[in-house]
Amino acid sequence: MEQQEWFAHWFNTSYYHTLYGHRSESEAHRFLEALFRKLGIAPGSTAIDIACGNGRHSRALHALGLQVTGIDLSCESIAMARSRGPASIHYEVQDMRDPLPAGPYRLAFNLFTSFGYFDHPADDLLALQQIRAVLEPGGLFIQDYLNGIPLISMLPVTETINKESLEFHIHKYYRAPFIYKEISVTDQGQTHAYREQVRIFSPETLIGLHEQAGFRVKEVLGDYELHAFDNEKSPRIILISQVC
Repeated sequence: MEQQEWFAHWFNTSYYHTLYGHRSESEAHRFLEALFRKLGIAPGSTAIDIACGNGRHSRALHALGLQVTGIDLSCESIAMARSRGPASIHYEVQDMRDPLPAGPYRLAFNLFTSFGYFDHPADDLLALQQIRAVLEPGGLFIQDYLNGIPLISMLPVTETINKESLEFHIHKYYRAPFIYKEISVTDQGQTHAYREQVRIFSPETLIGLHEQAGFRVKEVLGDYELHAFDNEKSPRIILISQVC
């Protein structure tokens, strides 16, 4: 894999964790708890959290009784996840496009738009195929992705955010097929520039990718309260898929 892809650099900086350090642990737990009730997930099941970041969702999955493995490309994020415990969660530094830690797992999770970063669409399918390869027969894959349709009409947007004596200047815009975020950070008089990009998928495209990878999509939800998906209004595209 290429070594200079934008996410491999940006996600491994302290600035990334400062900018996004407010993300809610309680929101993650409420969403997953509701999902567990809906799907009847049994305590003790094995699960892999793909692109787990600092472990926010991995910790929630563990608290709900699962045996959890978390993987992320960023060694900085994995170090942070390990430091926050518990020690019974197994974390590895791992690119989702490479063969994943050996399963089989009953459940796989890819949450909070931790996907769609790649320049080449073939890499999206490859990542899903790697997930499929470590799930047991009948295993479930839950993917949570932003719904770009409501967002695109609100772009471009420019804002300044001050956090921990740092000043972040952010310009977000859409240029098909990606939403881009240009980020500059002023730190002690020096400015550092970074970029994010997320591919905009229609639900139909995501469903097609899941099917190509060997999944059957059982349901599409539209938010963390698990309402049915509405293309024009739903903030999320949450796919519940099962190994064929």
